[in-house]
Amino acid sequence: AGSSFSDEYSFTVTDVAPIPGNMGLLSASTYYHLASEVTLSWTVASDAVSLTNQLEYRIYNSTVFYGNNIKAWESFSTAKSDWMINTNAYTLSNLHETTDYYFVVIVRDESGNKAIYEPLYMSGYTEMADISLTGVSQGSVAFGDYDNDGDLDILLTGSSSSGRIAKVYRNTGGSFSEDTGFSLTGVSSSSVA
Repeated sequence: AGSSFSDEYSFTVTDVAPIPGNMGLLSASTYYHLASEVTLSWTVASDAVSLTNQLEYRIYNSTVFYGNNIKAWESFSTAKSDWMINTNAYTLSNLHETTDYYFVVIVRDESGNKAIYEPLYMSGYTEMADISLTGVSQGSVAFGDYDNDGDLDILLTGSSSSGRIAKVYRNTGGSFSEDTGFSLTGVSSSSVA
């Protein structure tokens, strides 16, 4: 019952899945394939109904890639944790040093809606001697899948013979090439992530 001085309104909040933070990207403490331990970290998710500190996270790993299929990850991979509330990191131990792994984080809100972070692949590697990257000093390098094709690309910064640089090298499935489709401001004595 409203008063004659105000109108009465109602609205419905749609209960949807949480939205993983940082576009669903995971980070790892190491990508070294012989590591027996790795710490995964992520930016916390947001939700239309649940508070951020009420969201729960669960870590899975597998030697098989299930893409973004939550049901497949839950059914066929190994849960490495219970549901953990309000967290953004988890350390996995006792990894087999010669095994390639996929890691994923699933987030769940109070209503049971789930979303998935982008799977992270940790594999053995072989040196790619035919790659030509710009030589730098006072530099930094970061790996990430900036073009969303499932493999790690390279961001390289530092001082080169031609001055400060910031370049992205795109992984094209076995080789790297500089992406010249955009320009980044060159930096040195810095770090990238």
